[in-house]
Amino acid sequence: MQTTSQQNQQTAPACDTGAFLSEHLSLLAMNATMARDFLEVGDNAGFRYSLACMIARAKAVAGVVNDLGALADSKGIAR
Repeated sequence: MQTTSQQNQQTAPACDTGAFLSEHLSLLAMNATMARDFLEVGDNAGFRYSLACMIARAKAVAGVVNDLGALADSKGIAR
């Protein structure tokens, strides 16, 4: 028999996906602005770093979106 906390762990999301996506999209936009600024001043290292941060954040967002889609598909929820 499962305890209440075990039942909650199975039904409750591990994190607030909306907040996660919102935060990472905001930071992605900030990194894009920084990349543009570094490019304008000719700072290639700063540009490459900002671009790498953008890519990492985009991958994180895409991963969550893909996971949510797979979860919806497994539960038969229309997307």
